[in-house]
Amino acid sequence: MRILWARICEEAEYGQKSAEKSEGKKRNHSLTQSKEKAVECELCHKSFTCKYSLKYHYRIHTNERPYTCDVCGRGFIRSYRLKLHSLLHSNEKPFKCDLCDASFCRPDLLKCHNRVHKYKDAFACKICSKTFSWRSTLNRHLRCHTQEKPFECLVCGKGFSQNCHLVRHSNIHKTEEPVI
Repeated sequence: MRILWARICEEAEYGQKSAEKSEGKKRNHSLTQSKEKAVECELCHKSFTCKYSLKYHYRIHTNERPYTCDVCGRGFIRSYRLKLHSLLHSNEKPFKCDLCDASFCRPDLLKCHNRVHKYKDAFACKICSKTFSWRSTLNRHLRCHTQEKPFECLVCGKGFSQNCHLVRHSNIHKTEEPVI
């Protein structure tokens, strides 16, 4: 782990619980303010402002997911991601769109939805003129014209235009009996 040093922000105030703890806070604060990176991943060389971020980042490489959903079994690297995910299983949808009848269980989903109204016709298909509010949605749509199928099943080789279709398809291989 490589550690870099950054300047200290003199304007920030810190409690004096312990000199060492206060110095650590100053250092982390200064790194965040200056956008300099303190630690680097030895595997992919991505840089982070603090050791804690690097600790969570390593979980991507190890596939460690210590926070697991009790309902569906999906694992998460960080506890707050599990808390956000848990809202999906709830029937409550307190975040309502002001422009239509849509409602959502999380505020970030509402924010994402609002783009549908704000950028309704931002991206247009040059082939059929259909419009989309996200470039990624347009790119996915274009595959219906090109017949491109970049997502391939590792078991049987069948191709799919969307990853979600591959994921759904892969379930048929889980129930099949092995061929002897």
